[in-house]
Amino acid sequence: MITFRIAKSVSSVVFLIALAGCSGQNSATNSPTPSPTVTTAAQAEADFAKAVTASVALATSNGLTQTVDNSKYGVYTLVLDSGTSPKYQAAIKNPDGTFAYLFEADSFVPFFAQERLTAKDKISEVEGTFTLTRNIEGSDQVYTFTTSNGTLESESMTDPTGLTVVSTLQYALPQSSIDILKMASMK
Repeated sequence: MITFRIAKSVSSVVFLIALAGCSGQNSATNSPTPSPTVTTAAQAEADFAKAVTASVALATSNGLTQTVDNSKYGVYTLVLDSGTSPKYQAAIKNPDGTFAYLFEADSFVPFFAQERLTAKDKISEVEGTFTLTRNIEGSDQVYTFTTSNGTLESESMTDPTGLTVVSTLQYALPQSSIDILKMASMK
């Protein structure tokens, strides 16, 4: 009987050790890392158009504050107030502290993106990040757009000299943006 109990105990220990060895393996290390989801060109264009349309609508109804950083001009702020005032207003606060009205809608990322969709620039998408390639005089200019909640959140572009310009969007008019519009109107 003692021999049977020892054999049974030994086999139980071996079984538990084998089981522990199996549970200690990380199944994630044995499986391949999933590749980023790349969409077709047609689907990328449709997804981008949807985000652009939502962004233009939100900018038009709520206003838009766009902060541009790392440009050759420094940091500046563009403000669009087309939904909260009786007339369209757009202004810029320049890095040197001066203010001016803007007259080019494509200075604002959603309207620029809308213009580029119409021009049929090449658009690709990887997991909700869009890349738009625009050919300017034989050179490709690449823009990267990120989205959040179905609207454009930022745009970055690196020019041929290696300078990167990043525009961050806020679909609202905080007091600082209203102040920019007021200062531009005093000019």
